[in-house]
Amino acid sequence: MEDELINPFLSLRLRNGLTLGELAAYSKIDIRALARAEAGLYTNPLPGLVDYWVRRGDISEGVLVSEYEDFQIGVRRHNRLLFGPMLQFDLLSNIHPLRQLRASKGYKLVELCKALCIPLDTVQYFGKKWRLQQSVPKGLLLALNQAGYSRLQLTEFQQSYNKWRAAQSKVTFS
Repeated sequence: MEDELINPFLSLRLRNGLTLGELAAYSKIDIRALARAEAGLYTNPLPGLVDYWVRRGDISEGVLVSEYEDFQIGVRRHNRLLFGPMLQFDLLSNIHPLRQLRASKGYKLVELCKALCIPLDTVQYFGKKWRLQQSVPKGLLLALNQAGYSRLQLTEFQQSYNKWRAAQSKVTFS
């Protein structure tokens, strides 16, 4: 990346010379949750982590939240059109559309979440609970839009997902 994108939470931790383990102990936040926050994998930053850094006096809440959002947008823009110029997948396949897109570019699940700064549970639920998940998650659509896909492309992706889902339901219940 030309201008190295750095998550404000990672920057604060490093600037204060803390390991993830030390920060977990001081903030009383699980180390895995801290690692996800530093990767931008939460829609909104963890309130407890924001409070920790604000209480220390290192940064204001508004600046920290704004910098977190800027980091996420920057990562998404850096990963422009990460699935290629189109969001196309095989409607006849029994493989979930997002899994097809991931496989076409060799993205593992967590790798994709980091590339789009989206929560892991959002992607997992979308992929595993397609019978319940009637539409493409808004957070995923926003991330894809910020990664360069147009509204028209996203609308077409949603419509294709709905067709795929309907076709799967017919196969499942036949």
